Amino acid sequence: MKKISFFSGLFFSLLLLFMFFIFCGTAFAQVSSYYGGITPSQGCMVCHADNELEANGKSLYIDEGAYKESVHKNVLCSECHIGFFINLPHPDTKGDPLRVASLICKDCHKDVYDEYKNSAHGKAALMGKADSASCADCHGSHYIKSLKNEETKEELWANAEEVCGSCHEDYWESYSDYYHGQPYKVGFRKAPTCWECHDYHNILPEDNPNSLISDANLYKTCGNCHPGSTKEFADGYGPSIHGLQKGFEENIVLKWLRGLFSWFPW
Repeated sequence: MKKISFFSGLFFSLLLLFMFFIFCGTAFAQVSSYYGGITPSQGCMVCHADNELEANGKSLYIDEGAYKESVHKNVLCSECHIGFFINLPHPDTKGDPLRVASLICKDCHKDVYDEYKNSAHGKAALMGKADSASCADCHGSHYIKSLKNEETKEELWANAEEVCGSCHEDYWESYSDYYHGQPYKVGFRKAPTCWECHDYHNILPEDNPNSLISDANLYKTCGNCHPGSTKEFADGYGPSIHGLQKGFEENIVLKWLRGLFSWFPW
């Protein structure tokens, strides 16, 4: 009797689950049919394909062709833009839609998010600081390409000024030593980007002992490109990577020499 009761309960549970999926599928089909047989994302493009569409002075145009070439081409708009549907007017959402969408990245990229949330950028973003770096600020939004593609890697390597320098202008300007900053800025491929020394997602301040550029770890970070790097090596040269120009300004002799030989690419 108990066995019959168990299987009856299981049967009705499966039946209810089946009916639930049928209902959802029917509802989706009805919505799609109501909008002319289009999918929800295609519904978004009815408006967002207009290159003149804007709000508050900000363009809301989406290049559908470029999006279909992105790594997220099979992701529905509403999977990132939570709370938005193809009904109009759109509901009011808390916070900037792009930043809200950026923080949804964690739903698919959990491992990366676990690093990011403890970083200098992540902590600031989660505290609600408007000028903190969200995923989209560094990776872009609708046209993100896979880094498994070598051409995409090259594009990213060449884009450090926009990715990092657009926010950290002072550090970008000071990244001008002879063996790292200056070669990078003229396109020497072996010169490092910002993230090769500071890390990608787990960027931490210098005074954090876990930072790649902390006093205890800098020589190890240097060792990625300079095998056999020692602490003495890192301590001796490290400060000049962002401090060369400051050294010229503070050292009277160097400042005089720089003025005397102004034709030299200091």
